[in-house]
Amino acid sequence: MMNNSNLIFDVYPNVDLLQILAKGSLKQNLSKAVRLWVILRSIYGDETDQMRLQLGEKFTYSDWNKLFFITTEKEHKNYKIPTNHNVLCPCAKTIRHWLFDCNIGCHSQEWERSLLQLYPISPLELNSLLSTGIINK
Repeated sequence: MMNNSNLIFDVYPNVDLLQILAKGSLKQNLSKAVRLWVILRSIYGDETDQMRLQLGEKFTYSDWNKLFFITTEKEHKNYKIPTNHNVLCPCAKTIRHWLFDCNIGCHSQEWERSLLQLYPISPLELNSLLSTGIINK
């Protein structure tokens, strides 16, 4: 069980923070870093944070899972990658959405410029990374 009292995680997913969460190459682990950022915001976001879930003082992973995903009976059980079951489910959102479109994220041009300073990749590779989490060769 986790305790959800008095902790606030209200930082934006800038490249520096995501680099820390990735624990390695952001180019290779961007989806992992964004996933961790989303989870942290959903648990420890500010009370006014639209991403924050109402979990209560103590909660389990199962409690979080039931509130975060649209359905947990079939698609989000046993730690398996879910099938594409509902476009409104958080699992269907792209990295681009979480970073730039959820009203909490970063300004896209500034974020992309910051990433390109660390990893000189082409616009096509950047688009692939933000859409799928991997760079197609």
